[in-house]
Amino acid sequence: MNALGWLVLGLLIGWAIEFAIDFLYWRKKAQEEAEALAQQESVLLAQQTELGHRQATLRLREKEMADLQASLASRDAELLQQARRVEERSDDLSRVEQAIEKRRADLDRMGLTLNEREKGNCGPWRAAAFQEVNYNRRLDTLESTEAELARRVAVVSNREEAMQSWEGRILSREHDVADREASVNYHANRIANDAAGYEAVKNLLKQHYRTAEGRDRLQALVGIDDRTVELLNQAGIRTFERLAETSMGELTRLMEAAGPRFAPANPLSWAEQAGLFLAEDWVALDNPAGRAEGREARERGRGAAGCHAPPAGCSGYRHGGSGPAGG
Repeated sequence: MNALGWLVLGLLIGWAIEFAIDFLYWRKKAQEEAEALAQQESVLLAQQTELGHRQATLRLREKEMADLQASLASRDAELLQQARRVEERSDDLSRVEQAIEKRRADLDRMGLTLNEREKGNCGPWRAAAFQEVNYNRRLDTLESTEAELARRVAVVSNREEAMQSWEGRILSREHDVADREASVNYHANRIANDAAGYEAVKNLLKQHYRTAEGRDRLQALVGIDDRTVELLNQAGIRTFERLAETSMGELTRLMEAAGPRFAPANPLSWAEQAGLFLAEDWVALDNPAGRAEGREARERGRGAAGCHAPPAGCSGYRHGGSGPAGG
């Protein structure tokens, strides 16, 4: 066997060893990282759902508190009106009492006058009898006025008791409002803490796609390994933004020009994954099945609109993005 044969054999053996290391170690490591990332994203989704529920509960509590405050305001207005009416009735009662006292004083003076007349002169008895009848009539009027006054006093007492009852109910409502405000503040603080936790998890997910120096880690995407990253870097593709702007045709030509070592590489979803990272759509980024369904939906939409031709720069791919034409 000549030297060329040994060289080819050595290259084949080295390629086989490199392929075995990549398959047994790096693929397994990438799968473990993907599983850990999926668990973190499931926790993040659960926290987002709980955060949405708590925000809805907070809005309901705020609405209930606003309705309760409006009801308390209307009750306060009613109590103020009742207090004004009670004050007016009290003034009326005071004036009636003064009038009754005045009539009593007049009747007392009339009684004294009649007694003096009876003592000093037993004149015409008919006049005295008429005065007595008049006195009795006035006395009956005074008694009826006193009964009316007692009735009004009872009404005022009932109104005062009703006001005291309303004051007790208002105090109870105020305590309820204070308790609900405390509950709303508690839930608001919990929502703020959950939002901070959500931001921390999102930052942790971002760190998975960044290197220690803060550069974009392209090999975190599905289908890209370290050798592919070196090839992309040589072509000027170093960031997710640049990868998202690169067409599939340009990536395909780059892989084909690199030789058979990069033949298994499938750049079909690289630009899409980079776009999902820039949009911070972590769920779609870690869900290849969802991305495939989205691509099929877009293909069906283009077919319904009459756009059956492949996009520019993708002449090397069959329609539908299934792989190179050469197979």
